[in-house]
Amino acid sequence: MVGDDTISTPTQREKNDMYSRLCGNAFYNQRYQNAEEATEKSLWITVAVNRIVDGKKMSQVVRSFTLGEPLFVVNSSLGRATRVYRVILEDDQSESGPTVFALKDTWRQTRRRPEVDFYDTIAKYCEKKGIDIDKEGMVRCHGSLDLADEGQDWDSSLHVTCDAAEQGLERRHTRLLLTPVGGPLNEFKSTKALAKALSVAVRHLQIASDAGVMHRDVSEGNLLLQEVPDEHGEQKAFLLDWDYAEFTPEGLKFFKTEFEPRAKKSTYTEIKKSLKDFTGTLPFIAIGVLERNAHTKHHDLESIYWLLIWMMLRHTAHTERDGPLACNALFGQWTDDARSTIKRGHLDKPFGYPKGPLLNLLDDLARQVNNQNPSLRFRDFPKHMTHEEALATFATHLASDGWPPADKAIEFSAPELKTETYGLSLQTGHQSVSRSSQKRRADESELDGDSDYVPTTRVTPTESQRKRSAPKRARKDETNSNQAPTRSRGGGKKPTATKQPEPGRSRKASGTGRQR
Repeated sequence: MVGDDTISTPTQREKNDMYSRLCGNAFYNQRYQNAEEATEKSLWITVAVNRIVDGKKMSQVVRSFTLGEPLFVVNSSLGRATRVYRVILEDDQSESGPTVFALKDTWRQTRRRPEVDFYDTIAKYCEKKGIDIDKEGMVRCHGSLDLADEGQDWDSSLHVTCDAAEQGLERRHTRLLLTPVGGPLNEFKSTKALAKALSVAVRHLQIASDAGVMHRDVSEGNLLLQEVPDEHGEQKAFLLDWDYAEFTPEGLKFFKTEFEPRAKKSTYTEIKKSLKDFTGTLPFIAIGVLERNAHTKHHDLESIYWLLIWMMLRHTAHTERDGPLACNALFGQWTDDARSTIKRGHLDKPFGYPKGPLLNLLDDLARQVNNQNPSLRFRDFPKHMTHEEALATFATHLASDGWPPADKAIEFSAPELKTETYGLSLQTGHQSVSRSSQKRRADESELDGDSDYVPTTRVTPTESQRKRSAPKRARKDETNSNQAPTRSRGGGKKPTATKQPEPGRSRKASGTGRQR
């Protein structure tokens, strides 16, 4: 990488040596057909790994060797510039083959708490409560390296931005070493496997919540399937990317107790304000958050429901009357008010899908979401979703008969649309956003997420555009409209037929899955 003094290119001899070690790993020996496929684009990247030395846990700086294509790459010049690689460690001499990690390389805003704090807090909680974090399939962080820290063998000034520090917008170059390695959720082998993946996500949210951590960004890109299947051939799911997470008051107290040295150095102790921030990935944000309520744990559970709907509209043979535009009709709205209104309307309508366990599961979850978002007109008291209720719902329907044996994911193909001047590309389906609770507008913090789609200008919709995007108009035209909002630069140009890129697919570096 140009300008990065912690990355270098291995020699051919080093490539051959590392590949020979990789062949000891049964799964990856089969995955890569030859040394060229595994090592042609390999790099040496400096990382940190936690190890026990003389009975004490210590962080050691080592070199990691990348395998194949990157798992995930963000090409935008804005945001965190996240890149994720499969890597093995240079000094891993295991006879059964080296452990393969996911290396997350990102530029973190200093106003955000380090992601490693959440991973370590959850792991420590599980340790104290006797929960086997590996059996649960949760992500484990094996090392974190802040390249901007001084006193290292590289130039730390190259790994920190040089302005906006006083606003907390300064960025520091960080790397996390994680397991397991994951692939995309949209490659599920059956709808039952999809439902299982979502139930696992609920379980992971429950454990994190008990540890005092809220995820706050449940989305398709943050729920992956383990790359290496288990002994039964199943790819278990796991929830990752705790960039936008935050502690509850109890969680912060636990963190300060268990990680006192780090807590003393931390400047991230004010959680009252951050818990009011608007965070998440737009299609999956809960109705209550869209309506300006502070984010709580039941909002993460509601995001599970919207993620299920998203996956069904894009990757199953549904019968919704908008057909291939159904996903855009539900999730492609202009404003938070329009998004919440459309979502509320969705809960009142039957979903177009064949009768069976999946539809029954969907209906029960919709009922729970509806109960926690009662009518605004009558001001009924909400009944919030709980982890226990959601897990019981999934368990009941997963145990029922009638699941199709192999109704694997259908590849989503974006339809050709006629686009108008201004709109919001459905690419934002994978753009994590964060807005200050005080400003409540699209400001620089909204661009802290990773996305290839970023606005090139800040414009205000005209009155006619607002009318076109209003929920009332949307309901009136829902049977004959083939229009999906997208951004176009030509201010006065006539609508033209375009091939809209598939949301999220443009960010995927290869067919190997993604992990951020």
